[in-house]
Amino acid sequence: MKHYIVVLLLFISYNISAQYSKQNRSVGMTISLPLLNNYRFYDYGNYASTNAWGGLSIGCALFYKHDKIKYSLNFVAATTYDLYFYDPYGFSYVNTEAIVHYTFIRKLNIIGGVNMAKYHYNSSSDLTPIGIDKTDYTFGLTSGLEYMFSKTFSIAMFYRPALYSFGIKSYKRTLSLDTRFDIRFWNKLK
Repeated sequence: MKHYIVVLLLFISYNISAQYSKQNRSVGMTISLPLLNNYRFYDYGNYASTNAWGGLSIGCALFYKHDKIKYSLNFVAATTYDLYFYDPYGFSYVNTEAIVHYTFIRKLNIIGGVNMAKYHYNSSSDLTPIGIDKTDYTFGLTSGLEYMFSKTFSIAMFYRPALYSFGIKSYKRTLSLDTRFDIRFWNKLK
């Protein structure tokens, strides 16, 4: 009887491992170039919350994908500094997040996770003798949708509200529409 149990357990273990080895798995890096950005942050010059559009930003991520689930550790850096015109007020944003992408419809992923962000406000002007240089750190959520055009190219919409601010207690969040390029280092297909 013990031999039958051992053989049965070996058979079950083999079937589970064979099934696992047939699944799609990959490891790689994602390069993200946001097309549109909108930030809500505290404007220390006007003592009020404000919105800002545009600016320059780039993101990168390391990911592990297993069938319909993709785990990634993302890093995003953005600024609203204008390259063409003098702007006495500047805002920069740095975000680190751990997110999960889940394919719930063929090419559509739902995204969720947590983030830590740094909102940096800086102003300097000939009109004011003293410049302002303030930084707020936040902890928040990340949510979004991603449409996969191919295995390597997608467009994603992200919403990143801050749940807790370690500085001024005001509503802070970012919205972005990103183009994303996946570069796979290792790929194991069915």
